[in-house]
Amino acid sequence: MANAYVVCDSDREINNAFEGARGIQICHFHAVKYVDYCLWKEDAPKNFRKKIRRILKSRLSTLQNSVKKFWRDKDTERLKNRISWFREELDRWVERAEGRDFALAANYIRRVREKLLTFAEAALRGDYVPYTNNKVEREFRGNVYRTKRIGGSWSDDGLLNVSLCQFISRLDEGLFREFKEVYIDEAGTLNFSVSLPGG
Repeated sequence: MANAYVVCDSDREINNAFEGARGIQICHFHAVKYVDYCLWKEDAPKNFRKKIRRILKSRLSTLQNSVKKFWRDKDTERLKNRISWFREELDRWVERAEGRDFALAANYIRRVREKLLTFAEAALRGDYVPYTNNKVEREFRGNVYRTKRIGGSWSDDGLLNVSLCQFISRLDEGLFREFKEVYIDEAGTLNFSVSLPGG
């Protein structure tokens, strides 16, 4: 686990479970949503919520674009400068939230600041880490929806196998082609059986 990066939301249990990981990347989309929730919970005016959320999204987007540029041109100094700029901008963001007495949102960003830029620091080490886990969540949401629709449920082995297939398909296309030869027939459909409840 010490060599693995984890991309997740801010759930404390998940973060604690992967404390020994090489790095934890908090999903940018989840972070913005959670900030919005914090501000709503603290009764922040709607216009202020929109403005401060927009500023946070803008800073995150700028960092994302800088990392994309880095993968093209390998300009290490520019990315290091962008990481420093990002930290300063988040400190300003926290001050602005605290200045309006929105401590919940400010404390959250202060707590996760470094975990919002894990993907950028990993890039400097030559490691690719995504800044969001939304794609994976969407895939699993689709699987869960289709399974529930037919009244099925996941077995532990089934969930592990589908997770592994999705993981490998994203990381190693050659290995996934080998998987397909074993698990998927020529029509491109997964070979599996489903036991309906009570049947």
